[in-house]
Amino acid sequence: MVWPAHGSAQAGVGTGFWLVVDPSGAVRCGRLADGAGAPGRRTGLDAARQIGGTNGERNGMTDYPQRVSDSFYERKRLIRLRRKKENLRFWEEFRIIPRWLTALVAVLYVIALVIAITVNLAQAHNPNGNNMFPWELRDNPSLASLAMAGIVTAVSLMMAVMIFMVAYVNRDASRRGMSAALWTILVIILLPAWGFIGFVIYFLMREPMPYPCPQCGNSVGARFNFCPNCKCNLHPSCPQCKRELAETDKFCPYCGNDLKTAVSAIDVPAQGSV
Repeated sequence: MVWPAHGSAQAGVGTGFWLVVDPSGAVRCGRLADGAGAPGRRTGLDAARQIGGTNGERNGMTDYPQRVSDSFYERKRLIRLRRKKENLRFWEEFRIIPRWLTALVAVLYVIALVIAITVNLAQAHNPNGNNMFPWELRDNPSLASLAMAGIVTAVSLMMAVMIFMVAYVNRDASRRGMSAALWTILVIILLPAWGFIGFVIYFLMREPMPYPCPQCGNSVGARFNFCPNCKCNLHPSCPQCKRELAETDKFCPYCGNDLKTAVSAIDVPAQGSV
């Protein structure tokens, strides 16, 4: 805030002071230039804005580590919740991949296998000589075909894993309420240069799936603290050590506090107030 302490009614002969109180509580003052009453006041206001802006930036920089710390602990809490609530099995997760994509990959594998073996066997009748791959087995077409089938299978397996992983990210992000298109594009962009690093980032950053409320069975989000249907506390904590507990715990696993006694002590004053 700015207060002019003294000013002149006539331009050119007046002098004055300005006082500035910044957000930290410090008081600053200055003298207006002679003969510049209105410009001097504007100068004082500009100085006040500059001081306020500087202190605002300083406060924002001071709060930044706290915001980063809160975000980090929130991410850790979500990871712990995901480990506790989700019991994922490989084949159950594999079923979310579209069946048409699985069938398409299988058909493409068979086509690649037939083409590779047929072209390799045709090299035995090459006018320039037997160029069957691999050269060490060119006199044994059966083993050469088996070796070619193994190579095609290995390459197809690697490509199928990448395709299925991209499809899994797309479907899994949708069921977790995340942007399926954004995460699919991200893993595809990072795939050629960084390999599977895009999938690692996704698995670390993905949100927990919605789960049923332990009291009413209504589906609730992982970031909810209370059920919107029955107001059940979804993240109960020990009243003594303040650590997070499971809904079925009777005693605190960290300090041994009797949770039933604590709940009864909380309910009695609440009933008395009613």
